[in-house]
Amino acid sequence: LSLRESVRLDGRWLLVVPEHLDADATRVAHDVEQALTTHGATVHTLALDPATADFDDRFAGMYEEATDVTGILSLLGLAVGPHPEHGEVPIATATSLALVQAVGEAGFGVPVWAVTRGAVSVVPGEVPETAGAHLWALGRVAALEIP
Repeated sequence: LSLRESVRLDGRWLLVVPEHLDADATRVAHDVEQALTTHGATVHTLALDPATADFDDRFAGMYEEATDVTGILSLLGLAVGPHPEHGEVPIATATSLALVQAVGEAGFGVPVWAVTRGAVSVVPGEVPETAGAHLWALGRVAALEIP
């Protein structure tokens, strides 16, 4: 989406991206980071391996460094494939759940925004992508449970 030039952000934003993105997802991540910066945010990027989803240590250190985080924008929805231990669960969903839990446990107290792709149909007859729809549903539940 293009934003009006008058839209301004402030503060530090944590941009969480999966490691090992394909070329298209890498471009999306770069564009998102550039858009945040262009509109006034200070961006700190945290690349995580979706296959491990072990955020506790990474977030403990991040919290000490960035106690003034204004928001967290997750691009973990760009990760593709099944969870290595639970093949029926998309890796994007499992990793995003781990992120939400880690943010809550670290006590950030800021909104977590999740970027999805193909999560909902936007034209009649379009079928949503399963992984994106799972992540969309997780976001709805998390917003209700941890407003």
